[in-house]
Amino acid sequence: MYAEAPPADNRDEIPEAAYADGASWRLRGMATSDAARGTGLGRTVLEECFAVVRENGGRYLWCNARLVAVPFYERLGLEAVGPEFDIPGIGPHYVMWRAV
Repeated sequence: MYAEAPPADNRDEIPEAAYADGASWRLRGMATSDAARGTGLGRTVLEECFAVVRENGGRYLWCNARLVAVPFYERLGLEAVGPEFDIPGIGPHYVMWRAV
């Protein structure tokens, strides 16, 4: 996770304030093992991510979410924006974001 503005292609759907330096943080590579799914571990990690963003002066968190992960992120308040897109070798995704 690190400070990075959301994709410019989503500027019409994400608040303009999210594009200011340091306002947005990107979450990358989040996953849980099959054994950990449904235990609350992913929720705990993401809630800690929200806290880290706030502690570092950020206001938004965004990520590229695989289709199977979209419901998980939605339960934690993230919103899918823009069209579905493909990351070669990985599969279909949506950009998701949330104010923290």
